[in-house]
Amino acid sequence: MTNLQLSPIETKTLLAAIGDKPITGIKQADHSNLRQKLEHHLSLVNKNNDDRITLLSSQIKDWRLGEDKTINALKPEQRKQYSIELKQRPDTCQLEFMITNSCLLNPNLSGVTPLGMSGVIEIRDGYPAISLGINSDENILHVVSDGYSKLSVIPELNDDHLFWEPIQITEQKYNGLSLDVGDCYSEELNDSQRLVAQHELDHYDFEPLVVKDLGNWESNDNVWTIPVYLETDDEEMESSDKINFTVTFFDNSSNIKSIEELNV
Repeated sequence: MTNLQLSPIETKTLLAAIGDKPITGIKQADHSNLRQKLEHHLSLVNKNNDDRITLLSSQIKDWRLGEDKTINALKPEQRKQYSIELKQRPDTCQLEFMITNSCLLNPNLSGVTPLGMSGVIEIRDGYPAISLGINSDENILHVVSDGYSKLSVIPELNDDHLFWEPIQITEQKYNGLSLDVGDCYSEELNDSQRLVAQHELDHYDFEPLVVKDLGNWESNDNVWTIPVYLETDDEEMESSDKINFTVTFFDNSSNIKSIEELNV
């Protein structure tokens, strides 16, 4: 008999699908036993994840700041604030890391899927390797060294095609090897931008005016806008006002580029 190996995500999905209802064509006793096995598998996965040792949790800055440059000498896109978390598995000693927008680690932004770069430094098939992804749930590329003369870039799936192109987000724009996942994470990015924009609005100081009412968020090409209705008790000022509170993000990022109050 072949043993069924389930990932944590697959296990949670299957458990949610099973619920408390019997599965058609399977005896209730078998269903109960299956659920127990799945719950046991999930508990082992969670235990293994909890066993990871956090080695580092810190902000990480642009490498140019290590060359005696100040933050003011950097271009706006080079000033983005990131955080890095580094963990180690005690069984294999492999290192797992996640680099993401610092504000996404705010405990008030619950439910956000951190995007950026995740990775595992490991031994793969007997050779040093770094496995890389965009979020911590999956690594889609593996960089493997033969230990002597060659570095190889291998996709996780055989039908994923790598291609050479000028890398526009870098200063030199040299040709580089790319794997484009398209809009795979568009929903996560959209949710992240919306939650970050809402967090900034909740903590924005409109003094001496106060917020009377809010409209609805609208987004277009990394720009999020919401109508804000303001009022004041000061007789020397207008009793009410309306502005568009606008949060602009860097392209395909939850890093804020600017925050503006635009009069309507």
